[in-house]
Amino acid sequence: MTPTASRTSSGNVPPDGLPDWLTSRSGYPFEPFLLDADQAAEATERYRARGVVVLGEPALTPAIFAAIRQECAEQRVTANWALVGDGQQGAVDQDTVRAHLGPVVRTLMAAGATRALLRQITGEHLIPGWSATCLTYYDRPGQRLGRHRDKVDACRHAMLIYVHARWPAGQPPGPGLKLHVLDPVTTAVRVTVTAVPNRIVLLHGSQLEHYRPALQAGEEVGLIAGCYAPVG
Repeated sequence: MTPTASRTSSGNVPPDGLPDWLTSRSGYPFEPFLLDADQAAEATERYRARGVVVLGEPALTPAIFAAIRQECAEQRVTANWALVGDGQQGAVDQDTVRAHLGPVVRTLMAAGATRALLRQITGEHLIPGWSATCLTYYDRPGQRLGRHRDKVDACRHAMLIYVHARWPAGQPPGPGLKLHVLDPVTTAVRVTVTAVPNRIVLLHGSQLEHYRPALQAGEEVGLIAGCYAPVG
């Protein structure tokens, strides 16, 4: 049964001075993630069988999603850098824009609820791999992320939170909105995930190759690329 959400009586900032998403008591066991116990158990089974699972949408409570969406838009302007690779000498073939985390996203990445959810689903005790965690933006034609595996020491498991996605009106999402995850044996596409705001992808990215095709005209994607490494 889906828990019933509760609201504070004082608007966005309750009497203790903390934002709603840190203090609300919706009853979800991993709040602000909108999974009940049965859904978390199902996600665990799928992840351990396939190395990838999709949560949501919506995957996060409205308050936290609104906060991270605003912060990610601000960081795109004030804290960004281009990351381009040619696929040579171990570099990933990519054309992306990255940005540093803001305080809201950093808090979510390190939150006890986040680590508890990842512990259940992956079966491992994980901490954020800060060196590999960033905001990622694709907002002009041709931007892409080539086929690769994540670095096991900094990003054994990945949590991708889609914050923004756009494509031409009246058309289905094009290739640039897709994340393809490959089977480690056959190298065929195992799972394809479309970017949708407030959708989360949990991915065993250090074991499974994955890539994002080149963005087409009129397409945009923005996400939090959260990386997690084993404790110790």
